[in-house]
Amino acid sequence: MALFLVLVLLCVTGISDVVAKPTLDCAALLLLKSSITNDPIGFLTSWNKTNPNCCRGWKGVRCNKTTSRVIHLMLSNGQLSGTLHESVGSLSSLEKLDLSYNHLTGAIPSTVTKLSRLRLLDLAYNYGFQGSIPSSIGDLSSLQRIRLQSNKLTGSVPSSFGLLSSLVYAELDDNSLAGQIPNAFTRNLSNLALLDLAKNKLTGLPLNLRRLGRLGILYLSSNPLTFDTIQGLSTLPFLGELHLDNCGLQGPIPPWLATLKLRDSDDFLTSMLSLSSNSISGPIPRTISSLSSVEILRLSSNKFSGAIPSSMGSMLSLKQLSLENNQLSGEIPRSLVNLDLLRWFNVSNNKLSGQIPQGGAFSTFDASCFAGNPGLCGKPLPSC
Repeated sequence: MALFLVLVLLCVTGISDVVAKPTLDCAALLLLKSSITNDPIGFLTSWNKTNPNCCRGWKGVRCNKTTSRVIHLMLSNGQLSGTLHESVGSLSSLEKLDLSYNHLTGAIPSTVTKLSRLRLLDLAYNYGFQGSIPSSIGDLSSLQRIRLQSNKLTGSVPSSFGLLSSLVYAELDDNSLAGQIPNAFTRNLSNLALLDLAKNKLTGLPLNLRRLGRLGILYLSSNPLTFDTIQGLSTLPFLGELHLDNCGLQGPIPPWLATLKLRDSDDFLTSMLSLSSNSISGPIPRTISSLSSVEILRLSSNKFSGAIPSSMGSMLSLKQLSLENNQLSGEIPRSLVNLDLLRWFNVSNNKLSGQIPQGGAFSTFDASCFAGNPGLCGKPLPSC
């Protein structure tokens, strides 16, 4: 009640912004604290009325030295339980909000999207935030990083997400987000470099992803996808890493996959394509060698059959090649000896036969890399 009277008095008496807004910030923080139901380690003990100036000694609070407005609220790993109070939206100068690694529950209040100066929104690893991502999330025009992973968020990804023109990192993985990513998602995400949508219930991507010109890392693993619903990947101007593990992908590799513009860059030092743990069948296409800049290629735990294409010997950037747990047959192509950078190679549990190629990186691989192929022979297995 006393806190309410403070707020009313400040509004009615017309006290200048220089005095009123810092005081309102502190009042908003006390409202935030009131929604915390359990603070077992006394993380917020310093937030109290005996020390009314929240800019001095309140844990996790940082203020602008000139305006005394709250600009950072960093409460990660506080073991806090409760909900996020809607008063957070009145911290209009806030630039960083980090409540990660707590035990917060309930909805993300829509008032969060009033924080036009916010650059970091981190609610990750609370395992309790529920409901939808606020539809007005696109109003956070200064946002550079959003971390909402490992919660219980549902619904679709809002179309307004595409308005976050300053966004560089978006981590929305390990929730229950569902449906197709809307076409408007790509509207203005020209600075987006990392997008993590893994471990959700998403069913597809827009057909045109050309506007995502800086996207370097894309995680889509553990979503119910098909090759048809992700064909838009072929329109990406550039990609460093693509993770499509455990997506239920079936049938042969489509031709468009070999046209992906996968390569490393100054920002992302690894080029990777990971398709492990799906139900992809048929032969590995010869055109896979078109991905000449790929450094890590993971095709393990699928239903690939037929021979390993000899054309893979021209993928000179390869450092890791995982083909284990398939139904591949025939000999291991001798052309793979040309892969001087290869440091990891696994073809175990297939139907391969003949002599293992000798020389080059193959002299460094142990027997476990070839196990489960009764027809194989030669070092490091018994001689033919």
